[in-house]
Amino acid sequence: MRVLLFMPRGRFNYKAPYVPLGILSIATYLKEHGHVVSVADRSFEKEAPDKTIASFCPDIVCVSLVSMRLFDDAIVVSNAAKKAGKPVVWGGMIPSDYFRTCLEAGYADYISIGEGEINILNLITALETGSPVEEVRGIAFLKDGKAFKTDIQPVADLAELPIIDFSLCDPNRYIHSYMCCKRMMYLYCSKGCTSHCTFCSNPAFHCNTYRMRPVEYVIKEIRYLYDNFNIDGVYFSDECWYINRKYMREFCRRLEEENISIYWGCELRCGMYTKEDFEYMYAHGLRWVMLGLETGDPDMLKTIKKGITVEQIRRSVSVCKAAGITTMVTFIVGYPDETPEQLQNTLDLLYEIQATISACNIFTPIPNTEITDELEKKGEYVLSDSASDIRKTLTTEYSPYRCKYIPQRDLKVIRSCFMWKVFTSKSVSDSSKHFEIARNSIIDTWNNIRRYGIANLIPALFLTAANFLPIFWYAHFYPGTKRKYRLEQLSRY
Repeated sequence: MRVLLFMPRGRFNYKAPYVPLGILSIATYLKEHGHVVSVADRSFEKEAPDKTIASFCPDIVCVSLVSMRLFDDAIVVSNAAKKAGKPVVWGGMIPSDYFRTCLEAGYADYISIGEGEINILNLITALETGSPVEEVRGIAFLKDGKAFKTDIQPVADLAELPIIDFSLCDPNRYIHSYMCCKRMMYLYCSKGCTSHCTFCSNPAFHCNTYRMRPVEYVIKEIRYLYDNFNIDGVYFSDECWYINRKYMREFCRRLEEENISIYWGCELRCGMYTKEDFEYMYAHGLRWVMLGLETGDPDMLKTIKKGITVEQIRRSVSVCKAAGITTMVTFIVGYPDETPEQLQNTLDLLYEIQATISACNIFTPIPNTEITDELEKKGEYVLSDSASDIRKTLTTEYSPYRCKYIPQRDLKVIRSCFMWKVFTSKSVSDSSKHFEIARNSIIDTWNNIRRYGIANLIPALFLTAANFLPIFWYAHFYPGTKRKYRLEQLSRY
């Protein structure tokens, strides 16, 4: 079959588009099984989707939806495909979480639930051979006018999935500067996560599994991009990078054997590696690490089942710094039943550890998470199944949920102050100047405006201002709230 895979265009975003690793993996898998595939990333394509569809003439259209920012354009693509008489498959975490709404609203004919490679191949095979789609695991569709979900498809052994075929896209589009790299690219080494955090749908999406790709697959992808596109850096987008010390050392050893000189970064779990491990990784190119703290309060860490301690947080940040590695941390504010005292414990820990970047997210209830199930059970929150409500939700930025003990305005002030701190900070390079991160953000914004065309200049500028002005407002015009949470300490490091 001829399969056209779309990455929708997001609502204007100041960040450069990420390489769509998920859709490229699916496309490569389908190609290896004899299907003719094409990938259309609407972040770059100016052609209307109906023209793209008419040009390729697919038998089926697949749409990847990994962020709410892509929702509106995903609908545009689907409407164009349906007008052309093509069946539409949606996949990704958003459709997996909201499959009933997506189907009953008529956005898609089929939903791939969970990882897409095997699900979509089996669905295409069933459609091609006329086999009953009810027998295809890991999908949902309308049956007698109601959403019907088949049995869960077991997750894949990542050794059975192929090395990504980057000829299906133009890698140059996704290479950009980051940290100490001028030509950085995103790749991945694993899927899933070992944690069971109550706020995260990852355990449901990956069926509580953690799997690692063969190191050789990753090295071959880096080798290809290094030799053909001159990349000098890689950011591994895994939820939790190699948790196995043996695999970590094998990866570093293979980089050295291949004489691949790159810098790289990843997301790690606090307490996973020692000072000696970080020194070893630094010697093999590790330059930045993202650590998910989520809270600095001991009781809240237990409540959300993070599985780490405050001391492990302190130690992990400290040993990273000692090894010369840039530390980035993420945390969440506004948990259900979080008290002002618990929130202050988190902030005080952040003031103490002084990570290079501290990214603040506002708690958002999402489907298939323990914390949301508990809220609904108590009658404290009801997830809307309205398509319009779902499309308005921006996880970590806007949430209809309201914390009982902490005003929403306080949460916005805290988030904005931390974002302003990042925006006005120096870059990680010792030779950089103040506001270099701000300068780079402005350059990225302007490049995105140019990417979407001059016709979109005014709406792009408006949306950029709509993102920036609230942050500036909340970070500067609530001195009482800033004093309440001692946020002036952010300016001292």
